[in-house]
Amino acid sequence: MGGLKSDPYRLLGLEPWATENEIKRAYRALALRSHPDRDPSPEAAERFRTVHAAYRVLMDPVARAWCDELLQAGTRNGVGDRPQRSPRSNVPAPSPPTRAQRRLFRSLHATGFVFGWALVIGVPLGMAFSEWPPSTLVMVIPGLAVIPDSYMGMRAR
Repeated sequence: MGGLKSDPYRLLGLEPWATENEIKRAYRALALRSHPDRDPSPEAAERFRTVHAAYRVLMDPVARAWCDELLQAGTRNGVGDRPQRSPRSNVPAPSPPTRAQRRLFRSLHATGFVFGWALVIGVPLGMAFSEWPPSTLVMVIPGLAVIPDSYMGMRAR
């Protein structure tokens, strides 16, 4: 499997501030040139996998942020098979979150979103139909605080 072992920006010939359209354009041009169906050389398949890996890193906002963080820390070889060490400490660089971790992150935020709305709707209904005291209206505040954060967490990629 083609792993990414160098700077994805350099591999695609881009600058770190490249837009999504520029990334797509550079990827398509390199993919056409290095595709095994078009390039008969024996290393064409590996080159194509590497270009595709760089494209996937740069198109995923979480992986791109992780890559940018590594590049800013001075590790130009930041995305490899083993975690790179920061030049200032012995702590290994963080690995990007897996798909399962991102799914768990979103589902936890979805749970908070539902909890927030349950408080905002449930407490006034309890006051109206179950004769709860007006002091329970204070319980709506946590729901109002949780809803915006949960919504933004669900939208994160």
